[in-house]
Amino acid sequence: ALYRAHTLEKLQLGVAMLSRNTLAVLGPEETPQWQYHILETQYDDVLAAELPATEVYVAAQELLRNPSQESFQDLTSGLFRHHQLLQKDELNALYQCALNYCIRRINDGQPEAYADALSLYRTLLDRDLLLQNGRLSQWTYKNIATTGLRSGEFDWTEDFLHTYRDALLPSERDNAFAF
Repeated sequence: ALYRAHTLEKLQLGVAMLSRNTLAVLGPEETPQWQYHILETQYDDVLAAELPATEVYVAAQELLRNPSQESFQDLTSGLFRHHQLLQKDELNALYQCALNYCIRRINDGQPEAYADALSLYRTLLDRDLLLQNGRLSQWTYKNIATTGLRSGEFDWTEDFLHTYRDALLPSERDNAFAF
């Protein structure tokens, strides 16, 4: 049991390292080689541990290292199957990896990625993962609204705007709703 917990923790840290590199816009040539060594040596440990949660972290690591629609689907399907095994903060970090992939695709001129992003946002809302202390960030609110509109989901977006309006801080509510 201790071995499995240690293996999962190593995998979580590897995903966190790669995610930070992605946010810092480090390319593969700029990523320190010791990080790749750590990630490569983890795979044998991860496979030996045979934990369902590791499947999700391996998929996240693959998406961060080699972004593709296939690795995105592996991560999102793993999250769907194993979400009940993960803590809220873990789920938020893993879903953020998937959302960041969608955002990169959108920024690269792939508007079809809006539909994937909206699907993720819907899941996050359904699983109550976006609210913190009953509040939704005005930036998340605006991002979801924009994603819904760009996806052509006008009725859903209007419903979202009204449903989550009161989850905004009162000082931000009118401005965010008018957006």
